[in-house]
Amino acid sequence: LIGKHYKVPFISKKDVLFIDKALAVQVPYSEPDADIESATLSTAQKAGWIWDIGLPSRRGVGYVFSTAHSSIDDAKEELRNYLRPDVENAEDLTFRELDIRPGHREKFWVNNCVAVGMSSGFLEPLEASALVMVEMAANTISLQLPASREAMDVVAKNYNEVFQFRWGRIIDFLKLHYILSKREDTQFWIDNKKEESIPQSLRDLLTLWRYQPPSNNGFLSPYDLFPAASYQYILYGMGFRTEPCHLDDVPSRVALADQHLKKASERKVKIPPLLPSNRELINAICARGKAPVVNLATSSSANCVPVALSALTHLSKHVPLFFQQQKDTKTLSCVALLGLAAHENLTHIGHDQITNLSKTSSGMEGALNTISHMDLLEPVKLDIVFNDNSSVMIEGLHVFSQEKLAKLSAENKKTLEQNNLLPVIKHMLDSLTHVSALIEKKNQLLGAKRATA
Repeated sequence: LIGKHYKVPFISKKDVLFIDKALAVQVPYSEPDADIESATLSTAQKAGWIWDIGLPSRRGVGYVFSTAHSSIDDAKEELRNYLRPDVENAEDLTFRELDIRPGHREKFWVNNCVAVGMSSGFLEPLEASALVMVEMAANTISLQLPASREAMDVVAKNYNEVFQFRWGRIIDFLKLHYILSKREDTQFWIDNKKEESIPQSLRDLLTLWRYQPPSNNGFLSPYDLFPAASYQYILYGMGFRTEPCHLDDVPSRVALADQHLKKASERKVKIPPLLPSNRELINAICARGKAPVVNLATSSSANCVPVALSALTHLSKHVPLFFQQQKDTKTLSCVALLGLAAHENLTHIGHDQITNLSKTSSGMEGALNTISHMDLLEPVKLDIVFNDNSSVMIEGLHVFSQEKLAKLSAENKKTLEQNNLLPVIKHMLDSLTHVSALIEKKNQLLGAKRATA
């Protein structure tokens, strides 16, 4: 519609961004539990760059390059050379060829037609800009959907101006990666640094950045896709120099920078050993999605027993306490959570003690009615992943809402005090710290079970 019916011209940017071809391949892992990269790896080549994306069951790898600087056969060989060190039989892999037409439409909104996604334009996938442009287009259309035909032309004009600007900034940002490179081993990298291939807008920014760093409070627009930090990361990561400003307190800034760099270096050493691998994390997340659900509102279990309010002072020192609301009658009861599975008791509290603690004390029904009437509770789910990556979801429990308690009127506070419920609230909130003790005990049991298996 936008091209053939409305005949909106396509503006080629091949004179700025030379890449116009992609080779893509699915690469299987050598082992089912092989490490998964946590970020996309981008590796420069003679006439472009290779992407390498770790997925749960395979890697997605591809080479985007300029056909003006490399033949397809040479590009395939470069890609194979990249894969050979850790891929068996790289020669047997089949590469899919994809054409890239770098550029975008002159306009994106014409009458009642809006070009979104590939119909609006496409550039090499160095910063995944195509994805964010689809999201931003959909969001803008939903927010600015015109209320009348008269308003549509105004909306379309504004939309076109904003998105023309955004395409221009994406092109500048992608080009920045190439012109800062120190590579001069092939014509591709030499040509990328020729002045005639660099947009004037980017040349102006580079001149500016020689004397002041990119800043969100400077000349960057709120419509820019990339914040100042993104420009700084590319600029200074690739060795660009900004002259110190004579108005700044340079020594103190250098000292502060040294302090942050030292802290980052320390964290780089200390934190990674404490973290799971990417595959371990993904496996844990997947396991969590399959966690068995224990709904205590619809089922009875010995791991969750009713207790009298008079027992809360003692119990709050040992076990987590919750409220349980029966699904059909909405009746409240105070319960102690003794375990994290059906009929499990991870505490030192025995059967006889449980029987004694569950004996209803006088005034309990009235106290629970007061709590229910004031609407002081909120539902809570215990979503727990254990050390062996098994998990459980416990539902059907309620706790006092801190937000609702903070908004209590003076009259309701007085009612709670008269009914001796303020200590109940405190004991039950304090008891929730024992959930972590139950998890720790469960992990110990699972560890012992694995050790004897």
